Amino acid sequence: MTWRKMLDSNVFFPRNLSQWKHPLHSMMKAPPRRAREQSLLKGLRKKPLEKHPPRMASRWRRNPPRRGKPPPTSRRIRPRNRRLREENRMRISPIWPAILCLLLWLPTVSLEAADGFILRAATIHTGVRVIEDGAIVVRDGKVVEAGRWEDLAPSLATSDLPLIHWPDAYVTPGWVAASSNLVAPHPSPESIHADFRAADGYDRYGDHRRLLETGVTTAHLSPGEHRLLSGQGAVVKLVGAADQRILRVSADLSLSLTDAVDGARPLLKIPFPASSDVAITAPTPQRPRSRIGRLLALSEALERSNQDPAIHGGLAEAWSSGLPVRVAASKASEILAAISFLRGKDRDGYIVGGTEIGQVAAAVAAAGIPLVLRIQPVGGDVGFTDREPVEGLTDWPQLGTDTLLALAPPKDDLRQLRWALVQAAPHMERPDDAIALVTQHPARILGVEDRVGSLEAGADADLVIWNEGPWKVTAHPLEVIADGAVAWQPQTEPTTVIRAETIWLSPENRIDGGEVLIEQGKIAAVGRRVPHPPHSRVIDAGSGSFLVPGFIDSYGHLGLRGDSGSSGTGDRLYRLIGASDEPEHRVARSGVTSQLLTPMRLQRGAATAVVVKTSGRTRSQRVSQPVSVLLLEASGHPDEALGGISRLMDQGKKYLESWKKYEKSLAEWEKKKAAGEKIEQKEDEDEEEVVEEEGPDPLTGIWELTISGGPIPEAETAKISIKLDGLEFEGRVVDPIPPFPVRVVGTLDGTTIEATIEIEGDVLPGVPKINAELEGEDSLVGTISLLQFSVDVVGTRTSKEAKSFKVERRKKRDEDGRPNAPRINLALEPVRKVLEGQIPVVVTPTGLEVAAKVIDFFSEKKIPLTLRLGQEMRLYRDLLAEKSVSVILPAESSFTIQRQSFAPGNFLSRSGINVAFQSQASDGARSLQQQAMQAVERGMSADAALHALTGGAAQALGAADRVGAIESGLDADLLIWHGHPLEAGSRLQRVFIDGEEVPR
Repeated sequence: MTWRKMLDSNVFFPRNLSQWKHPLHSMMKAPPRRAREQSLLKGLRKKPLEKHPPRMASRWRRNPPRRGKPPPTSRRIRPRNRRLREENRMRISPIWPAILCLLLWLPTVSLEAADGFILRAATIHTGVRVIEDGAIVVRDGKVVEAGRWEDLAPSLATSDLPLIHWPDAYVTPGWVAASSNLVAPHPSPESIHADFRAADGYDRYGDHRRLLETGVTTAHLSPGEHRLLSGQGAVVKLVGAADQRILRVSADLSLSLTDAVDGARPLLKIPFPASSDVAITAPTPQRPRSRIGRLLALSEALERSNQDPAIHGGLAEAWSSGLPVRVAASKASEILAAISFLRGKDRDGYIVGGTEIGQVAAAVAAAGIPLVLRIQPVGGDVGFTDREPVEGLTDWPQLGTDTLLALAPPKDDLRQLRWALVQAAPHMERPDDAIALVTQHPARILGVEDRVGSLEAGADADLVIWNEGPWKVTAHPLEVIADGAVAWQPQTEPTTVIRAETIWLSPENRIDGGEVLIEQGKIAAVGRRVPHPPHSRVIDAGSGSFLVPGFIDSYGHLGLRGDSGSSGTGDRLYRLIGASDEPEHRVARSGVTSQLLTPMRLQRGAATAVVVKTSGRTRSQRVSQPVSVLLLEASGHPDEALGGISRLMDQGKKYLESWKKYEKSLAEWEKKKAAGEKIEQKEDEDEEEVVEEEGPDPLTGIWELTISGGPIPEAETAKISIKLDGLEFEGRVVDPIPPFPVRVVGTLDGTTIEATIEIEGDVLPGVPKINAELEGEDSLVGTISLLQFSVDVVGTRTSKEAKSFKVERRKKRDEDGRPNAPRINLALEPVRKVLEGQIPVVVTPTGLEVAAKVIDFFSEKKIPLTLRLGQEMRLYRDLLAEKSVSVILPAESSFTIQRQSFAPGNFLSRSGINVAFQSQASDGARSLQQQAMQAVERGMSADAALHALTGGAAQALGAADRVGAIESGLDADLLIWHGHPLEAGSRLQRVFIDGEEVPR
């Protein structure tokens, strides 16, 4: 793999982005699984790679392990005897867990945590301080260091840890919920019982991904607030090894002074076993019965427990242990009672609830007792009452800087904790001050500040990567890490929202302070405010940002690799396209996102061209259609210049008529068949002789595949038997035998292989895809991918079967009377598309009056026309405007004619003629923006030149339905500039092609 070093950080980019691997994927955690499922993962333990590209970290979205049915085992293979069964079992290679568990991410994966990583993000809130462009160093699940990137970068330059860069993310510690409903209140009827432990009701093997999705990694467990003293609370983590999830098994004594504790039913003790000589005593009444008796009942219970340590569930022992007291109090009188009790007993503790805290905030602040403020739910019927319901957060308690304050969600529903933060943030001096209310403050209140709630040195590496500040309504986590390992990632396809100060739509229209939503590589919405799907990446380009469509080079040779040969209408340049390499990356980084790839020379004055993206991992990502434009040349005497073009169009017309005739016959046949009419075959029907060309079958046979890269620690091999039938093929894995049936089906288009891997059972989050290219007679190279994951595959054919050849006569109709389609003529297919209006014609005229002849010829046929003109364009301005002909401007920004300067861009654009820029170069297309600036310097307006780089070029090439504008449904090819791209001092900051950011 080849990597390009970033100049400003210790980060490398792969030339082939499909080889990139997320370093934290080897750190995923899951609940323990059966031994057989774990045995499939043998050999997958691996340290993270040393270098990783920063921007791609956000693109990797692997589903964390989840509980579910185990994958089918090898018993489904049904070996014929015991010995064969044992052999097959031994032959299961590590390739299957490697490909199907890591690459395709089966839900039973459980991997060990790696040594560590370095995380760099736009903003890091450690719980104590805010660090802009900060970094965190993690080793062995602990935070080693946190600080500004520019301060840490020199010491990290030689680090062996992988670097992960989230350039737009907001990172916080894992949230600490000071109150939760993770465990149900204990069912005992006793009003006072200290021996109930909430930790005993916690499922240490539980799957809490739905809560991790909210950013909460640590929570308090309460035995309940339904009894005066319900037991002992605990503090736990929501993810991790079962023996490490409980941070404090006994964190506090849970006391409640709310109305819910009054009127506990009397205790009835039934003797067991039942006996006639043992009387059943009357039920024993329990206190408290009213508000005034709550503290009295508790004080009396403490006194009695000193005399009899066994009563009230060992209350004496629990009280003497010095545990803090957690007091549930909502009303003002209850809060004052809690203060009185804690101060009277000289006991450490804190208050939970605080609905009426506004009335007694001064008393709480004076006492210095921490408060866990529970936000009240909004809505619900209150009936006929004069009392105004308390909803949300109407009054913010001013407790001062010495009193700790934490937030609790409505009804202790952890999924509502972020909503509580959103409510609290406006009351803070700065919105980000609210982060401490769900991180550091609750950790200190619960006595676990040495482990969680902070990202300072020594703390557990529990952190949440947010798409923007968590106090914003549209904020969502992008990733949750616990103890240095990935604990949660979204299962949805990644989406992106770009926010810019100015969004340039056209010379006449722009949006100030707008947003663009990108989904599946397309622009989904544009406006002042667009939808923010959950867990979408948010890029705030900041002040001075200027968002424009990607630039389009209307005529270039990028990807030909110096090939100066000629090409004709039967050739397809798209077959030369594969994964983008360094020359393409250079052009993409300059802002050119698409180019019309043209041959260096045209055969007999005609050829095809294709619009190609300048960055992409596969051909299918870079090319949307095999032929985008028909290129033509016209030169010589005006009366003879169009002779070749006219003949080509006549041939294309006849070819098109044969297809129209076929389509008409097919429609008639389908109509008759649907009506049940008998279709007779004419005996004198003409027949065509078809001779199959001799040659070897390029695919049928046994292929040995070597799979490497991605999360696979070592290269693995497998053998697949493939049978090609026409353009379709089917394959089976023959060695090693997979643990469950695997079928490979796909198509062969020239040298391009596109296939899917079908696996029995619903064990995968999607369908694995194979994209490969045949190289030579018996080799292929490509990738296997699923969602955002991919590995490299290289294959060699070890055996093949000869293809049978025959000469037969091809009937115009089948035996059932169905008409056969005409034979495809590759040389005339582009002309057919032109005549059907599917693609435009780009003509290069040479000679006096030739351009006028070309314009008249194609205007009569109503064929979209674009001309490549030189200085002679000054003679045809009116004709170009009248016929709506687009013009690709010459590379020269001005000409001197008869001692007068002539600027083509300004001359044509002011006349309303659509124009575009061309590079006529390979990676020299980097200078396209410079050409436009020169045109502006020669008088062309900056917006007109920008339109020529984007929408004008797309219109000239017939690609306006895909690229060239910021409109819903178009490809998300976008550039973030600081300032107008064609003004002095502007800087290109970021490039996106099909929604993916191009490494810079």
